[in-house]
Amino acid sequence: MDWDVPSDSTVENGSGADISRRMMYCYGAEYGTDAIPNNDCVLANQRYGAFAYYDGYRIPFGYPGDSIRTLRGAFTCLNSDWVLPTGHIVASQLYKKLIGLTIYQPWQSTHPEMEDSLYQNLSMVTVIGQYNLSATDTLTFVNILATEYDDGLLGLQTMIDKARSWIGRRPYIFTWPGIMDCCNKPGDANNNNAVNIGDIAYIINYLYKGGPTPPCLRKADANGDCQIDMLDCIRILKYLYCAGSAPICPTGCL
Repeated sequence: MDWDVPSDSTVENGSGADISRRMMYCYGAEYGTDAIPNNDCVLANQRYGAFAYYDGYRIPFGYPGDSIRTLRGAFTCLNSDWVLPTGHIVASQLYKKLIGLTIYQPWQSTHPEMEDSLYQNLSMVTVIGQYNLSATDTLTFVNILATEYDDGLLGLQTMIDKARSWIGRRPYIFTWPGIMDCCNKPGDANNNNAVNIGDIAYIINYLYKGGPTPPCLRKADANGDCQIDMLDCIRILKYLYCAGSAPICPTGCL
């Protein structure tokens, strides 16, 4: 991301990180209160652009190991080093940087000859991790992109907190803190938004006939015992035809 936050002089930016919010940000360069007229009355260093990581998960979603809860790292870099020489970021160069990145790394001058070690033309890069995927796997991530016009870092932090609160109230977020979840209709093994005999057939086909993996493994675990077997079929069958207990989502599985 190249935020290009407006500054007193072109789009020179500084950067920082808020690890508790899993956030990296850039802010505008202020060389003095409108020392160089920029046609507005907002202090450039009160303007921010930010990336904050919320959560992620693997589909098919099974148990907590499929939840991607943290951002591995992020850094801001000089466009003159990373982008301008070729007109774009070079994949091999980026890979070498990201393979060992496990921290938030705001911009710090590595060029002593530069006149300014705080503000430069920067890009921001974030990395969530390395994953081995099967042919049918999908990784889904929820990120927050935010800008603050004139209320500085405090305004940005408040905005990020409100965004997290809003996401947390959405129905597809599970009750475990910070874990995205697909189990919005327990027992719906074939993921067609209904619980019926077709889900029993789907589980049996998966268990004994080499059928496809349930799109959301947790939905198929209808009795919530952290495994998928015939007991889940019995739970759904009793629920549908014998006034039995409704299917539930598993909790606390390892």
